[in-house]
Amino acid sequence: MTQLTSSVTEKSNGSEVQVNNENTHLEFDCEEALSASGCGRFNAYVVLIAIFTGLICVFEGRVMPYVVPAAQCDLGLGIKEKAVLNAVPSAGMMLTSFLWGSLGDTFGRRKLIICMCIMDFCFMLVAASSQSFAVLLTFRLLGGMASSGVYPSLASYLTEVHVAKHRAVVQLLLGSVYGLGDILLPLFALLILTNRENLFTFEAIVFHPWNLYLLVCCIPPLIGGIGFMWLPESPKYLVSKKEHDKALKSFQSIYTINTKNPVADYPIKDIRHSLSLDDKNDIQKTTISKNRVQFSPILQKKHFKNLIISVSAQFLIFLCLNSVMLWLPQILQEMSIHQQHHNNTATVCETLYDLRDLTGVGEVCQSVSLV
Repeated sequence: MTQLTSSVTEKSNGSEVQVNNENTHLEFDCEEALSASGCGRFNAYVVLIAIFTGLICVFEGRVMPYVVPAAQCDLGLGIKEKAVLNAVPSAGMMLTSFLWGSLGDTFGRRKLIICMCIMDFCFMLVAASSQSFAVLLTFRLLGGMASSGVYPSLASYLTEVHVAKHRAVVQLLLGSVYGLGDILLPLFALLILTNRENLFTFEAIVFHPWNLYLLVCCIPPLIGGIGFMWLPESPKYLVSKKEHDKALKSFQSIYTINTKNPVADYPIKDIRHSLSLDDKNDIQKTTISKNRVQFSPILQKKHFKNLIISVSAQFLIFLCLNSVMLWLPQILQEMSIHQQHHNNTATVCETLYDLRDLTGVGEVCQSVSLV
């Protein structure tokens, strides 16, 4: 920080920040400005909204295994249709993940998160009212494409509005959202999908329990989108774009929410950004050029071997994990059917054998009706 004429210590909501005062100008970098903003209600609100927003990724990727067994008779789903419905959200995420990452760096974290939440809410809402396989398939694909932009921007936003000593804890909380989602989805399924009666019929629209299940999954993107509308843009992002006045207003908003003090009491009056020469050059490059610079090193010969090993390991891990996760509800349903037909419990191998033999939709639904 530049040397100024005098120095005082400002306390902001329990945290001390060394502030150098000058009659005409106060200049600080982002980390000092963030420390001066304090830690309190704003941070608690951000974490709460981040939990709902983070659930979008979990619900998008893992909701269909619970819907497919319940909707198979209503939509006439065979094994192939079930497999496609389970796969399309992940396919959508893969198609657009690089695009959303670039847009997040171009237009800002907050704007992208709000946009993705609104899009995901709309796509999930249409999927929840779907009456055909084609409509459900289309909007599950679009939902996957929208949700892939949420998590990277959310992780960046949380990191950029918390001081260094709190960032690890915040990222740990964000990671635990996946575990929370894995608990909520089967819990919602237990409460909703065990009801076999149609909820209501309006002309050609029949609202089944699985429609309600998908409708409940609209809640996280709705809360996340509305919640982020009340939050300021990441001040560190604004500084990286050299929008220092807007960044200062974001810091002042955080300070006011945390301390309930007026904006005039915020001890910092100007923001500067300590950038390395490489960082300064990166800001002036286009988004495509920056992406090329960021990704080209891992394709070099000295890193390529390790890249292949790590990617292959991740592929095998998710192959094993998703093979079980995406088909477990279907397997459990078939185990229940087997128990009803044979009056005894079934092993996983016997269940998979039964699934192989059930090639017709009518045959599957006939078996389900007997449970």
